[in-house]
Amino acid sequence: LRCSRCKGAYYVSKEAQRAHWKWHKHTCKLPSEDELQYVNGLTLQQACGTYMTLIEDVAGGTNRDKQNHLLHVISRRIQVLIYDRDPYMEQAGMDLHGRNRILNMQQNDQASLRIWGAPGMTQFLLYGEDLIEPYIKTYKELGSNFAHGFPSWPYLLHVILPENEELAKKVAMLSVDYEEIELCTVFSSMEFCYFYYNLIVCAAVCAEPSSNSNTDGQGRLRDTKLAPVATRRALELWSNSDVMASCGDALSPGASLSVNAMNRWGPQQIQEITSEFDGVLAPGLTFDDALISALKEFDESGSSINHAAQLVSKPAMSSPVIWGSITMGRRARAALFVVRHLIGYQNNMIEEEYFEDKRIFWGKPQPPKWFEEDVWYDVLGAIFGTDDVMKIAMWEMATSHPSLGPDGMGCNDDVKAFFHFLLRRHAKNENVTFMKGLIAAWKVTPFFARGDLTPSQRKASLEKDECLALAQGNLLHPVYVNGTYNVVSKKPKVLNRSW
Repeated sequence: LRCSRCKGAYYVSKEAQRAHWKWHKHTCKLPSEDELQYVNGLTLQQACGTYMTLIEDVAGGTNRDKQNHLLHVISRRIQVLIYDRDPYMEQAGMDLHGRNRILNMQQNDQASLRIWGAPGMTQFLLYGEDLIEPYIKTYKELGSNFAHGFPSWPYLLHVILPENEELAKKVAMLSVDYEEIELCTVFSSMEFCYFYYNLIVCAAVCAEPSSNSNTDGQGRLRDTKLAPVATRRALELWSNSDVMASCGDALSPGASLSVNAMNRWGPQQIQEITSEFDGVLAPGLTFDDALISALKEFDESGSSINHAAQLVSKPAMSSPVIWGSITMGRRARAALFVVRHLIGYQNNMIEEEYFEDKRIFWGKPQPPKWFEEDVWYDVLGAIFGTDDVMKIAMWEMATSHPSLGPDGMGCNDDVKAFFHFLLRRHAKNENVTFMKGLIAAWKVTPFFARGDLTPSQRKASLEKDECLALAQGNLLHPVYVNGTYNVVSKKPKVLNRSW
């Protein structure tokens, strides 16, 4: 059912439309052609100034300039100009972010109802916004041209580099986890998200006053029917790996909101677990997605690491009952992320000799002092469960399922190799219950049996190479034979399009 006057508000029934009229009446008007032409002629700086006036009027229920019905088209104009990389976009992102944070801290729950009730705003805030940066889409398209995803570092350096240096450089720039790619330009998605995300969060929670936007998800969850809907949307965006890679710190309120939402909805849902529970933590967020997003905060941006630590430390995160309600494929994917974190980026098959004798370490943010690293092993144990048959099946799935792994796009061969290592140990009837010791041994064992190694170290290194070969497939792994590396001559499929 659509409003016949403004044609920008939709309802499930006439009763809902009548109930909403007291919020919608202030903005119920169809923009004229002259007004649309005026908006489309605004610069980004002018559009931001107009938006700040309109948002104050709409939130307060006033209409001083008789332009409140233009809130949606002004917001769209801002989006277009930011995505066109307007020179003012960085300043615009910060200015609009600051203005919307004020809404986030406003005690009056009706303000967000008026904003979302403006023509077109509900659709704008809930559906269809593409927040994913083009380079991430390019990364995925490029990855699809290789049979096993992106080539591993050893294959890139031993096979591609000697034969095609230009291709090797291009692939190297993209083959590092795409969240870590350093671009010389500012992400337009991030600048737009600084404006966009706070409009969603302000409808979910009344934030506690703070100078740090990481805490904007804390505070009182608003007492409206809109609050769970806004919470769902905010947490869906925060837990989407592509959106997080594109928008970065603009999503920082998501971690604190997830803790807040778990405190509000989690306990009740945990008590009502059924076969259809499927690991739901809060509206728009499951335990596996929450865990993976928290791990990303630990490993990459770090801006909300304190709230991520709070989330992971919740007893429910280490509950085998909770994880038992989630499908095995999702559990295997979550386990891959946890193992990747425990192995650490610095063990990502990058040797110092590859970089002019300079050892490269990935910088990691420090967790809060109260956080115990053993929590990760508790979570991993809960994911695996106690059923040995299910555990082995999950390990096998982790090594083979093409859609699993950190973002499902390669750069995780060493992690999958570890699961091959576990399966080999299990096949030899060796103890695989002490996961902390197994991961510690894996970390100190080098890939490629080079240098001055003792016989036992060489044996362990060769076993690790064999596991890596299983993870990568024979076409991507330089096989160590009699002290030398014999690499296959067959190349991966080369890019189908020019750069």
